[in-house]
Amino acid sequence: MKGYISHELQHCLENEFQYILLVKWETLEDHTIGFRQSEQYQEWKQLLHHFYEPFPVVNHYKLVSDEMYLSDFQDDIINEEMKRIWGDSPSEWDKQ
Repeated sequence: MKGYISHELQHCLENEFQYILLVKWETLEDHTIGFRQSEQYQEWKQLLHHFYEPFPVVNHYKLVSDEMYLSDFQDDIINEEMKRIWGDSPSEWDKQ
């Protein structure tokens, strides 16, 4: 599917009946037009939509780093705080 990057299904720890499906697309239009108007979406809809109660809310997000510029000063503050919490090496941060 054009623009599809990845997806993951997460189960809520506080509510055993709640899940969130996160799907990454290259652009908003790849989802809202490309996928939603495709034969694959019609198949998805036919197979799954009757399981939804209530019907899920669909929201679109982007990474904060994609929409804001962090100054060197702000970046330094964030890095220092991460070092304080998780250790001196950025490779250690991935293990948290």
